[in-house]
Parts: sequence; structure tokens; C-alpha cells
Amino acid sequence: MEEIKLKENELSSEIYSFSWTFWLKVFFLSFVFLIIGLSLHFPIKDYLKTQAQNALTSNPRCPISYQNLRLDLFLPYVRFNKLNVSGRCFNAPRKNLNLDYAQVKFNFLSFWPLGAKFHGIIKSDDSEINLYPKLGLSKHQIRITKTKLTGKFLSQLSPFENLVSGNFNIDSLININGSKLSNGDLKVVSEDLFISEKVIQGFPVPQLDLKNLLLALSFDQKEARLTSFKLGNSESDVELELTGDIYPNMQNMNATKLNLVGKVRFSDAIIQKISILKLLLDNKEPQNGFYKMKILGTLGLPLPSFI
Repeated sequence: MEEIKLKENELSSEIYSFSWTFWLKVFFLSFVFLIIGLSLHFPIKDYLKTQAQNALTSNPRCPISYQNLRLDLFLPYVRFNKLNVSGRCFNAPRKNLNLDYAQVKFNFLSFWPLGAKFHGIIKSDDSEINLYPKLGLSKHQIRITKTKLTGKFLSQLSPFENLVSGNFNIDSLININGSKLSNGDLKVVSEDLFISEKVIQGFPVPQLDLKNLLLALSFDQKEARLTSFKLGNSESDVELELTGDIYPNMQNMNATKLNLVGKVRFSDAIIQKISILKLLLDNKEPQNGFYKMKILGTLGLPLPSFI
């Protein structure tokens, strides 16, 4: 093998070459040793635990308790186990929401919006919520996907016992500018929706095996546009389709205004069970089995009428 001779005062070109791999290793190891060093010499974990506890329990209007807290600095995450959320947080003071755990984990950096990405998980029995927040300097984004809520979970949030049965898949994207909501969208899908017999606002509602539910809406700071709402199918006792506008009242959700139009089909059996339907449908002619309708009023007191 031929030996390469260097002239006097001449260095090998390898000395001047730049190795990205080498410097990445140096940076990574330095970061690891820095975290280890800080963890050994300063009570960082205790400080962060205190801050997390204060953040969770600082709102007296929404009491939240938990059994224990876990925190990891090397793979950064914080996890609260066995949470109990007071019903005062969701306007159902006689109820509490029990969660197996709630966890937030650092996911990496975000390039749009520029900032940090996180992964939040909320688990309660068979229900699981997955949130993917991107927190920037002024703009933030929250993606909700791979999320399933059960009827049991939703009933805990409602003043009604056993509000619904079934599984609900949720997908949503929310954009936030500063501290204010900018815009977003929401989609909810179920294929096994069942409503047990109950009395709502003085009216008896028979059990309904509706099967299908599709809710799709987009929203901004002032209003929400219901682009599609489909309830039931051709084999169920009730089949409903709605579109329209919703004007949220964030201080009192029951005061949220409705302006919806659509069509509905009732089976003969349901009309016989709900006597008021006979009066409402009197002298109304269905088209292909469907009655045209509109819903005004508020979320707490909707005013349906047939056209």
C-alpha cells in the first residue's frame, strides 16, 4: 500500500473535516449529564411537583383531588393518578367525575406554530382522551384524536342518570390565538347509540335504539356552524337530520342559542307512545316519510316546530 507523505507544516485534511455525528453525540451527552447533575444537586423534582400540585388545586370553584403524582425529568412527563373532579367544574354539583389518571408528556419541538409539542392522556375505565397540544409564543393548537368516550363517562358529566349508552369516537382541531379561541372543528361518531327510557323536562321519552350518530361542526369566536347532524337510520324509530347555526354562551351553556333546520321521521310506534307528537304533527304532510322542522330557542329550552 502506498504511503502518503505530508510536507512539513502540512496537516491531514481529516483534522479540518466537520463530523455532525460526533457533535450531536457531544451535545446529547452534555444535556444528559446536565440533567443528572441538576437532579442530584438541586431539588428540581420537588419544585416541579409543587408547581404541578398548585396548578391542579388552585381553582376553588373547581376542586380536584388525586391519590398520587409521578414525575420524570429524563423522559419529561407528569402523571396524576386516581383523580376526582368535582361536579362543580361542569355544572353538575351533585356528581363527581372519577379518572384513572391524567398525564402530560413532552413530545418534542413544533415548527408550526413554533414552540413545543405535548401529548396529554386522560383515562377513565373504557374511555380515553388523547390530546396533542402545540404551544407557541402567541399561537397554540390542540388536536384531539384517537379518543373514545363511553355513555357511562358522558353520563357522569350530565345531570341525568344513564344519559346514553354506546361508544363515541371524537376528532377535533382547535386553534387559539393568545388566550382566545380562534377557530376549530369537531366530529363525533357513534354506531351503537342507545337511549334508555327517561323523562326530560316533563316529557316522557321511550327507549330508543338509534344506532348511528354523526355530528360535524366548525366554530370560531362568535358562533358554531352545524354542518351535519344525523341521528338514527332507516331501521330506527327516529331518524333526524339537522344543519344550522349555534351561538354559544360560555358563561351559561344552557343559554346557548339555536337556529337549526332539518327533517325527521317517526315510526308509528313512537307516535303512539309520545302523545304530544300527534298534536304537533296534526295537518302536517310528510315528504318521503320525513317532516320538515326547525329548532329555535336555547340549548336548555329548545323550541322545535314542524313546517
